[in-house]
Amino acid sequence: MRETVCLLGSPAHEGLPMDTLAAEYGSSFKHARNLDQLCEVGIENNIVAVLIDSDSLGISTKRALESVLDVLPKVLPIVCHKASETIHWSELVDAGAFHALLLPLCASEVRQSLGFVWEAQQRRRTRVLVLPSRPVASSRRTQAAGILA
Repeated sequence: MRETVCLLGSPAHEGLPMDTLAAEYGSSFKHARNLDQLCEVGIENNIVAVLIDSDSLGISTKRALESVLDVLPKVLPIVCHKASETIHWSELVDAGAFHALLLPLCASEVRQSLGFVWEAQQRRRTRVLVLPSRPVASSRRTQAAGILA
């Protein structure tokens, strides 16, 4: 199943080639006007990131994040906000935000954000446990022995 980027809320992407931007990272693009539509999109698509316009949903950004993560716990949520809004980034991160974008959306900023999503997905796929070449305790003993000698 192809990875999908979804915009949740108003069509803040009008005029932007969202299909093309998502395709640059091997993803498709879908738009969901509300949480019910997001759930429907999630049934048939592997949603990896959701751009959330909470203002158009009529709920707080924190509540929108919680709602998205309740439905799609592994998704990377990207908060979309107006420059005039005060953003408490630490609270958003605690609520599960991955990144943020200014509204109206700008192609170069969306591209950069999708690049961050792509990189995070690559890291998830290739996460490998790397063990030291020798046990840490042994290494410390060797260092201590060298100091004492």
